[in-house]
Amino acid sequence: DRSLLHLFQLSLQTMSQLVTSALGPISPPQDVRLREQALKLTLGCLSYDFIGTSIDESTEDVGTVQIPSNWRPIIEDESTLTVLMQAYHTSPTPLSAQAMECLSQLASVRRSLFPNNETRQAFLSRLMAGVLAILRTRQGLAEECNFHEFCRLLSRIKSNFQLSEMVKCEGYSELISQIAAFTVQSLRTCPTVANSVFYILQLWSRMVTSVAYLRGE
Repeated sequence: DRSLLHLFQLSLQTMSQLVTSALGPISPPQDVRLREQALKLTLGCLSYDFIGTSIDESTEDVGTVQIPSNWRPIIEDESTLTVLMQAYHTSPTPLSAQAMECLSQLASVRRSLFPNNETRQAFLSRLMAGVLAILRTRQGLAEECNFHEFCRLLSRIKSNFQLSEMVKCEGYSELISQIAAFTVQSLRTCPTVANSVFYILQLWSRMVTSVAYLRGE
């Protein structure tokens, strides 16, 4: 996993240079090609089966990504989520969808990777802030591949984080309102996005189930 960590760091560094134009003048085709390879490598690292039990995405898509402990610093680093959000906002489809898929994998990182609740809460807050920014503008969500991966991301967040953690995040009320509006709009487009809407309905099902536990606390 040490070699894989180095590759992961390299892919993020490359993507960071691309989204900030730090590589200097390159042609648009070169930019797209480099983004494609960087995102492919990033996703490959995050999707690696570290413990030998693959996630069955044909079921409910609730797998936990078993990131090794020595990856903790880069997962906790604020720039990791930031660069992938920037990659989504600045990349053409289908590369933007790949960036979103990387974010879904990060949202599924095992709870025990974080040393304490405060660090995990900070990670969730950054993730939810990025989601809210997308919901405010709906940037890219008219593209079917982006829409699908975004719905998966919403479901993954609730799968891996408790409602009691989510409500502590700044902007939670606005986020829920935005997700509700997004859900209504999405349901109106069924059946063309039926497979994607499944993830949204799954999110709300888990949210409703969690309310009783939240009240009990």
